Amino acid sequence: MGAIVAVINKRGENATQTAVAMLKTLKPKEAEAFGVASPFAVKTEKSVEALQNHNIDSSVVVGHIFSKIFVSDKPQPIRLDDTALVFEGRIYPPTAETSDAEVVAKKLRQNRVNAIKTLIKKADGDFALTVAETRRLIAGRDAMGIRPLYYGENAELAALASERKALWRIGIETVNSFPPGHIAFIDKNGFRLKPIKTLAYSKGRQVTMRVAAKELQTLLQQPIKNRVLGLKEVAVAFSGGLDSS
Repeated sequence: MGAIVAVINKRGENATQTAVAMLKTLKPKEAEAFGVASPFAVKTEKSVEALQNHNIDSSVVVGHIFSKIFVSDKPQPIRLDDTALVFEGRIYPPTAETSDAEVVAKKLRQNRVNAIKTLIKKADGDFALTVAETRRLIAGRDAMGIRPLYYGENAELAALASERKALWRIGIETVNSFPPGHIAFIDKNGFRLKPIKTLAYSKGRQVTMRVAAKELQTLLQQPIKNRVLGLKEVAVAFSGGLDSS
């Protein structure tokens, strides 16, 4: 598990230290690496304090906190020619040699906007991502909204983060949950959000208990297999309430 931050300074000033401040706010004990990137430079360190020594001089900056779960997981951000990607989440089924972020990065090397839209619309996965371009950020979230992502802005900054407190830390008081299944374009004028894939309840139908049980089993088995593939140990947590029963 890791965390995302992304920020754009609307006045065109350097946003590096702002991103570092956000990473400090989210710093977990088990983090293995921290990274920040502009569209033209990537810096990673083992401590968030070490990032303060780097000045990548950009008004558009993304950052990542890295904690390894799968062997294939690697520190981020990832450079993509004139952009930088931060991806937090999973694409299923996973690949043994390549991290999920690298899989997504490969898809984004052509038409990144269409690639992000296709990812949201068709990929079996749970994720939040941000891309730093020269003058704007692009952000997206899976249709279920499993991975947390929040956004907000003030007169000086527009930013996103995996937790609200990172936005409060830089003076953004009004914070909203990034809507699932949406893509956003963020520049000096603020946020422009567009729905790509939103979920709606289907109409109920009457079936027998036998049919319902078989359909439910089919819906659950393969997704669960995909999500535990490659893991040696899996924990199942029960709340002890109605769902558990």
